[in-house]
Amino acid sequence: MPEAKVSESGNGRKATNAQQSVRIWKRIPGLKIAGFLQAIRFPEEARDMNGELLASFIKEQIPMGSLTEWTVAVLAGDEEAIRYGGQEFKTAKRTGILRKKVSSRYVVKTILNPPDEAIDLDEDELREALALTNRKRANDGLEPKSHPDGPEIRSVRGIKPKRGLLLIYPLSPKAANLPDLDFPIFGIVVSFPDAKDAKSVWYDFGTVAQRLDRQ
Repeated sequence: MPEAKVSESGNGRKATNAQQSVRIWKRIPGLKIAGFLQAIRFPEEARDMNGELLASFIKEQIPMGSLTEWTVAVLAGDEEAIRYGGQEFKTAKRTGILRKKVSSRYVVKTILNPPDEAIDLDEDELREALALTNRKRANDGLEPKSHPDGPEIRSVRGIKPKRGLLLIYPLSPKAANLPDLDFPIFGIVVSFPDAKDAKSVWYDFGTVAQRLDRQ
């Protein structure tokens, strides 16, 4: 990957110290992202998380001009800093879910910090996504928000469906009750554009339903 761009605030919020340490790469070829996802080994009990399926989906879209360029962001949290692979990672805390049957696994409900999904939007796109979000909330009799919701973010990104987003979170071993680990626990979130001219396939990525648009 090319040299990382350090972002002070990519999601419409005032940047915290952790957010100022975010590493961002832009215009990464879709085939590289497909290869990365294909190489990931997901836990056996996560039957719906399939790197091969994600990779094949991306490869199918590329000839149609979709998912050809990706933004990759390595996020940062407020927990301990860990050096790994010659880089320092500021880890994030995610509360684990107690599971009696699989006590050796560290399982969380979701690792996504929702505003992070807008990290690749420019100012105009961010305003549009926020306007769509608050228009929907007004119709539902709800108060406006300060940052857009995921469906509206993906809808705006879908205007230029060549763009995908990969978020990588370094999670705290201490917060996971694994203090002997000397490296972060890395978790990923894949955000696809909401392509209006594609058929929909629902893919359960962990506990969050992500939409795969397949021709």
